[in-house]
Amino acid sequence: MDCGSLHCAPEQLEVNYLANKTLINPRQPVVKKWAGIILAISLIFVINVTLFPFDFALSRDESLIEIIQGFDWSLNELYILSDFPGNILLFLPFGFGVAGLAHGYQLSKLKGFGLALLSGITLSLSIEILQSITSSRFPTTVDVFANTLGAAGGAIVFYLFGPALLVKIESGTQKIFINVSSWRLLGLAFFWVILLTSVTILFRNSYQLENWVPQFPLLVGNEKDGERVWTGTISEILFLDRAISNHEVESFFSNDTHPDMNGMDVLANYQFNGEDALLDRSETLPGFNYRGNSPILIDQNGVQIGEGQWLETNAGPLIERIRQSSEFTLFVNLQAGNNDQGGPARIVSISSDAFNRNFTLGQEYDDLIIRIRSPITGPNGRYPELVIPGVFENSLEHQIVVSYQPKQIQAYIDSQENLYRFPLTPQTAIFWLLFPKTEQVHMVPFTSFALNTIFLGLLLVPLMLGFYSLFNHYSRGKGPINQISGIFRE
Repeated sequence: MDCGSLHCAPEQLEVNYLANKTLINPRQPVVKKWAGIILAISLIFVINVTLFPFDFALSRDESLIEIIQGFDWSLNELYILSDFPGNILLFLPFGFGVAGLAHGYQLSKLKGFGLALLSGITLSLSIEILQSITSSRFPTTVDVFANTLGAAGGAIVFYLFGPALLVKIESGTQKIFINVSSWRLLGLAFFWVILLTSVTILFRNSYQLENWVPQFPLLVGNEKDGERVWTGTISEILFLDRAISNHEVESFFSNDTHPDMNGMDVLANYQFNGEDALLDRSETLPGFNYRGNSPILIDQNGVQIGEGQWLETNAGPLIERIRQSSEFTLFVNLQAGNNDQGGPARIVSISSDAFNRNFTLGQEYDDLIIRIRSPITGPNGRYPELVIPGVFENSLEHQIVVSYQPKQIQAYIDSQENLYRFPLTPQTAIFWLLFPKTEQVHMVPFTSFALNTIFLGLLLVPLMLGFYSLFNHYSRGKGPINQISGIFRE
């Protein structure tokens, strides 16, 4: 029996191949089918591993040539022992899939190998360029070399073992689909949807702030141990115990009257350019105390923070209120001394040292950094920390509003229109658990879109495949489903 279609009996397909290897020829649909599947899966996997969390933010003044020039060209022993082998393995399935498709479209082995090599270089270089405009990835030319080796290795593996292996995979999957009914597959899909939905419910409190530590002090310009110096001028700090509406945000930038200044929402209100500059006008917190080894200058512009100078006060009442509401708003009027400050340098921080905090607003050179302690982000608020790029590219004065609630965090820079937001949902909590070492994420719109799209795909694709399997099963017989299927085939 000569059987060259995808619907051969599994045993016959494998027997035919073993008896006559000419069955696997450039037109063999089994090889083309599974090579395409492997290529698609490997692409999805590579993109997620290398580009998550998709926080692309291209600088207005950065050209493609400057991006490539910024690649790391170094090669050290630690990289060779750790990342280099992983980057080779990452691209093996990709090269395997490309070579398989080339084989399916009647390209010679030499052309197929060349296509896999060229595709590997192109994909890897594209990824490295995209990594250069994210906050949590660092492009290197060595990665391109390792990925290209992986793609070439995958092509070699295909030409050595690929056709026979793909026939065995087809045979095995057909056996599974014969022995497992379409209703069972649909049931498994529903089980997956219920499981994923249940996990999101379990993580519904992932961004509550009940784990804030009441003993941490409120600091301006440094950490308590003096290890994260920030240089600049601050004229005002205001804390509220809730997130604010868009209408209230407008009032911050339109005039000097802030919302509910005399109400119960105010947790702290420091006006550093007036009388009693170090006292809290809401009388919720004690006044600030000087720290460091040199006096702090206070004038009509505000308090000037620098090397060996910072402020500290007890933040217990503020922290307790935020623990209860799991919401807060911070308004800061500041001017950075320069854009050569990193660590990040601490502008406003509620923390005990460089590694334990409730909240930090910081500067990492040109970028504004936000760290918030939660069950997901950890005691340092670092996994991930949020980045707003380019805030400190110039030396201008800035008004910054950070508004937090367990569903999302919003930040406004100098105007209501200049808004940055990031969703704080159970879905994003799941991603941070899957990628626990993601240290930074840009607060840009594409990040939210990408995470939501991936989650919807995880939720809906298995369900769609289950229904397709059921539809395909009944369309082979008689009845209304077969008639509907026939209409689409005509």
